[in-house]
Amino acid sequence: MTDTPSETPVFRSGPEELAYLRRRAEEHRQSAEKAADMGSRAIHLRLEQLYREQLGLLEIVLPD
Repeated sequence: MTDTPSETPVFRSGPEELAYLRRRAEEHRQSAEKAADMGSRAIHLRLEQLYREQLGLLEIVLPD
């Protein structure tokens, strides 16, 4: 398998990563509200939960 630009990991600073996780969690919350079926809603709610868990962990290890 060859590396393509989309496979290159993105590195963000601590504050950038926090902002990214907050934004993604909010996007999934909004998508869950708009979802027409329960399956899609459940997936978006789970993704929101996972982003918020990562956010919580990152807030623990990053200095103020």
